Amino acid sequence: MSEEGFLINIKTHEAIAFKHLAGLYHNILTVVPITVNKKTMKVYCQNSKKTILLETILKSEKFETFEINNDDDNDFLMVVSAKYFNILTKAIKVKDVIKFYVAEGAEDSLTIRLENPNKNKCNTKKLKIIQDYDDPKEYIKPPAYDDHNPTVVISSSEFQSMAKTIKNISDTAILEVQDKGIRFSSSDNKNDDIFSDSTEFGIWRKNKDILYKQVFSSKDLYRICKISGFKKNIRIYTTKNKPLKISIDTGSLGVQNIYLTAEGL
Repeated sequence: MSEEGFLINIKTHEAIAFKHLAGLYHNILTVVPITVNKKTMKVYCQNSKKTILLETILKSEKFETFEINNDDDNDFLMVVSAKYFNILTKAIKVKDVIKFYVAEGAEDSLTIRLENPNKNKCNTKKLKIIQDYDDPKEYIKPPAYDDHNPTVVISSSEFQSMAKTIKNISDTAILEVQDKGIRFSSSDNKNDDIFSDSTEFGIWRKNKDILYKQVFSSKDLYRICKISGFKKNIRIYTTKNKPLKISIDTGSLGVQNIYLTAEGL
């Protein structure tokens, strides 16, 4: 059971993870649907153009406190503004503790408490829970990759640098795939005779066949670069006729998956 008087009582010393997640959500979404049950805290949501799908999965056993006050296995859905969730978490520091709770009788308000034991500091914020919203699970289903191994594993900073460069010179980004390597390039356009850019990741061989090619929005590719804040390696999965899957660990709490849809899919 939860603390008396609370529907949700969640706490972790990895507050910094929520700062990075909130920044990612703000870059892509207008609202953030957070689904909580006794095993996980999840976000499934796509942008308005349906080109980017975010899948956040955080495991309850990785939190210091994870209490849900209900007697069944029903999910508790909290939908909040992506803009204000980002604003309220921007000041989080590495050693901060974060606590989320919803009080009984105040189901329209998510309380976020930030604590720093080293500074004897505590800050309480409230975020309105949007009531009139359809459960995203009814119409969003992440593409299945089963046990498919990542095509490449690279540092998030290298991915960010590549995406930023291509966004600055091209509207689209071309992805070419080999069995153990990928290449991102600026698009074929009228400026290619003046400047172009390409970056290869994994084992890329010039004399090896390209299995397939996909074209993405360079702005979409850059929008997801907030994941570089986790300062971990990202796993890139590629399969023909499926969205590009990018996965990164959110500290020790769980995983953030991003599905990027190519033109024509």
